[in-house]
Amino acid sequence: MGFWKTLFQVCTGTDVYIRLLDCRLLKALFHLIALTLLLSLVLAWGHSCREAAEIRDISGRLFNETGRLLFFPDTGVRTEKNADKRQSYRLNDQLRFDYYPGQTLTESAVGDWNTPYGLIVMDNGFVFWAENYADGGKGKYLAAPFLLVQNPMQAETVRTGLSGKMLYDYLKSNLEHRKGQRIHFMLPELDGKVVGDYLVSCLGVMIFFGALVSILVICLFTIVFFSLMQLLLNAGMPKRLPYPRLLVLMIYTTFPALVIASLYSFLMIRQVSPQSVFFAIFFVFYLIVFRKIRLFLNPPESRVDDDEL
Repeated sequence: MGFWKTLFQVCTGTDVYIRLLDCRLLKALFHLIALTLLLSLVLAWGHSCREAAEIRDISGRLFNETGRLLFFPDTGVRTEKNADKRQSYRLNDQLRFDYYPGQTLTESAVGDWNTPYGLIVMDNGFVFWAENYADGGKGKYLAAPFLLVQNPMQAETVRTGLSGKMLYDYLKSNLEHRKGQRIHFMLPELDGKVVGDYLVSCLGVMIFFGALVSILVICLFTIVFFSLMQLLLNAGMPKRLPYPRLLVLMIYTTFPALVIASLYSFLMIRQVSPQSVFFAIFFVFYLIVFRKIRLFLNPPESRVDDDEL
């Protein structure tokens, strides 16, 4: 079966799991990767579009305070207003803006960031950062840098798993202007509209990579743990599945839970996390599916009443 047909059938019933006993493990892994990429794209697009209007509005109000961002080959990025002073603005409960000209960034400043997302402007470029709770909890960061270096086409990849100290060291070594350094800019200045669009794009990238890592980690743990547990539970059965078949069934059992948990995330209910919803839905499907498989492989013996003998 193709990916879309399989996805629809595993999310709408359990009869398909009998047919999936003949599915190859590599095909199941391919379907899992495809679903992970699909859901990461949906989450990135959906959540970034949801926040886009507010981000652009905030960006416009911020630039009313700082003025435009001006680019100078000898000193780097400067704000139009108060160019030589450190500036910090908490834009809302989710996002902050920090401007560190020259040597004004300190290690203690990283610990003062009290929002899950932020934009840093320094001499040599920008960094959009997000606190990545999926990668070790509070204090671990994703960083999407845009460096305005000698080669204007040079691009930095997204960096993950950074501690506060690692993020500070990266900013100091890459974004502070060094004596004699000259920077080539593609634009002479930036206004609120351009920065707003940049923030929306960065948010989408952050959500995509965060969702990708989170989904892969939670699926790997769930599939391995429950397949090994099921292998032990089946040890006394007359007919039991080999481990690769258990892995295939476990992979497809995660699909309904992944889809429901991803859609649930758009409700933005903080009291119950999407991860909790995933485990709850998965466990229900796991019980139903493997009961069906057990009865299929080991049907109950028919009983004959004593009166018929």
